[in-house]
Amino acid sequence: MAIAHFALGPGAEERLHNSLASYYTSGTYIRESIEVGLATPEKVAREVAAYTEAGCDELILFPHGGDLEQVDLLADAVGL
Repeated sequence: MAIAHFALGPGAEERLHNSLASYYTSGTYIRESIEVGLATPEKVAREVAAYTEAGCDELILFPHGGDLEQVDLLADAVGL
């Protein structure tokens, strides 16, 4: 089981950064989360494939987009 943070669509990187920065107050975890955050469909697809290849059978993709459109964008990114 693993978790990954994502935001997709226009302004995704900025939304991801702002959301994580306001949720996690400080420290190494916030910096690392922002660095590995997924802000493009290609990054999402690669990350899902990498977790699958590593044997992960449950990946929680935590959206940082603020609207339900993130579900559709995620589904498109992973080919659902």
